[in-house]
Amino acid sequence: MKGKLNLLLALSLLFCIGAFAQNRSIKFEQGTWKEIKEKAVKENKLIFMDCYTSWCGPCKWMAKNTFTNDTVADYFNSKFINATFDMEKGEGIELAKTYSVRVYPSLFFIDGQGNIVHRSVGALASKELIQLGEDAQNPEKVYGTMVKKYENGNRDAAFIINYLEATSNAGLNTEELVKSYFSTQKEKDLITQPNFTIMYKYLTDINSREFKYLVANIDAFQQKYRDSVLGVENRVYTQSLRRVINGGDKKEYLELKEVIQKNGFNNEPLLLKIDLDYYKSQKDWKNYSSASVLLFEKYYHPSMVYMANDVCWTFFEEVSDQKMLAKALVWIQNANKAYPSPEAIDTEANLLFKTGNKNEAIKKQEEAIAMENKEVDKDESLIKNLEKTLQGFKK
Repeated sequence: MKGKLNLLLALSLLFCIGAFAQNRSIKFEQGTWKEIKEKAVKENKLIFMDCYTSWCGPCKWMAKNTFTNDTVADYFNSKFINATFDMEKGEGIELAKTYSVRVYPSLFFIDGQGNIVHRSVGALASKELIQLGEDAQNPEKVYGTMVKKYENGNRDAAFIINYLEATSNAGLNTEELVKSYFSTQKEKDLITQPNFTIMYKYLTDINSREFKYLVANIDAFQQKYRDSVLGVENRVYTQSLRRVINGGDKKEYLELKEVIQKNGFNNEPLLLKIDLDYYKSQKDWKNYSSASVLLFEKYYHPSMVYMANDVCWTFFEEVSDQKMLAKALVWIQNANKAYPSPEAIDTEANLLFKTGNKNEAIKKQEEAIAMENKEVDKDESLIKNLEKTLQGFKK
């Protein structure tokens, strides 16, 4: 009996250790920013700072899936002083200004004096975050070192490609770097592999010498780089049109679109997506509706599921034509069959209510609330908004 008890005890301990091993997470400091920096100096470690907001979906995904990974937790808890701040609350507001945080999540590695050593933006999976942490401790890979090399005159193509990638990953604008680099290149050399790589990844200016050269020599580029040339066109035309949209000039937008089409660019799905942004900026809901119908009924793809929620919510808020609302309802229902989410189900419920299906709307909203309540890191503010809408349906 004693031997059996010892065996059971050993198995219990193994179970407890195994369970504990699967529940480790990054330990974030609870002190002030000043205290965190002081601790970093004392322990001679860099600070890993996670910058998030309460409404940021990718931030929540990282908190749930990456920060709770055992390997990530062990690595970051041993190598860094870890801090996390909501950039819209408390000290986060001032930190957002200090470090020019505009994209979420933003991930910083900062020394004890408050200087940025390395940075990145966007949600990262476990292996990617560990690699970022390793890069932050490698003097040759940290962003700050690259800046110094560039300032000291390094214009080697291979270095420029790495520097542009680091700058882009940091959420910083690359346009001036691209422009400056190409000013050192001869026109005939633009078709070389390093220069095309930079054009493919970072070129955005439709009026640049580089893009005009590509269009004028499109056959030569396509023969050498095939479909990759379309990637350059997609980016340049998209960015150029969006800049005009942000400027709010209707005539300029239509003229630029005409130029693009005369250049032989016939990617209709992409142009329709940009049209939606344009018509939305103009509050032209009739043309917005027509473009949406063409896009979703001619070119719908599962990758458009999240776009469907945005478009269908706009229909709910701005479109009154019942036939158009019925079409939007079908789109969001198809999206929810493939990838349901509380937000998209809420959109479906609101469209149901607006099209006169009150009882179905109530059922769907209850489904949205139940789904969010099941989330481990459920969003209480979202639940309150969903419940408020439900009460409106029931009146």
